[in-house]
Amino acid sequence: MASYDTSTAKTAKPTDQNTTLLDTFDPRKIRELYNLKPHPETGRLIDSHPGKRTKPMRVLCLGQSRTGTMAIFTALQRLGYTPYHMSVAIGSPKTSLGLWCEALDAKFNGKGKPWGREEFDKILGDYDAVADVPAICFVEELVAAYPEAKVVVTQRDVDSWLRSMDSTAGRILRWPLWETLGKWDPALAGPFWEHALKVMPANFRTLNDFFSYFSRTSGLHRPL
Repeated sequence: MASYDTSTAKTAKPTDQNTTLLDTFDPRKIRELYNLKPHPETGRLIDSHPGKRTKPMRVLCLGQSRTGTMAIFTALQRLGYTPYHMSVAIGSPKTSLGLWCEALDAKFNGKGKPWGREEFDKILGDYDAVADVPAICFVEELVAAYPEAKVVVTQRDVDSWLRSMDSTAGRILRWPLWETLGKWDPALAGPFWEHALKVMPANFRTLNDFFSYFSRTSGLHRPL
């Protein structure tokens, strides 16, 4: 298996406070980590991933997108953490987004074995914090996988959140040429669009479960 640099975590630079996710959507910055193929025995991409945990997971920022996740990502960087965020995943789209699509399919479509700590450690092993999609689609799984981590939950007025989602992610995903562009650009646009078709419905499906889960578990005394 051909491998390159072991992690974007080692070269990630602090993000400017005004940076948006679209600022990271730059094909010139793509750097695939591995040329992964489905494992010959299990058929899963994640089982071919050589990653492992190199630092303890310390913070799980599990608030929904558009509740300040980019600001939290930037703050964590400035505080010395190495956070994982959608902007990190886009840096190696075929590697990272393909793996998250596999995880989303397992959880929401019953395709394959659901992810647990073993799988998360492979893709998140060089990171000690997470925020934003796709990780937030796995709230219960991440909380169970990393019981030692602190939990940060950000919330926003629902109407305001819906307007924000519609004017950002909604506007992007309503662009009619994504499928065509994905065929022309299999390195970035293709993986991004395939992932978007899975992660956005999953994000909305988990919204009610998200608030219900934290209401039930607020007595665990794990928030940061």
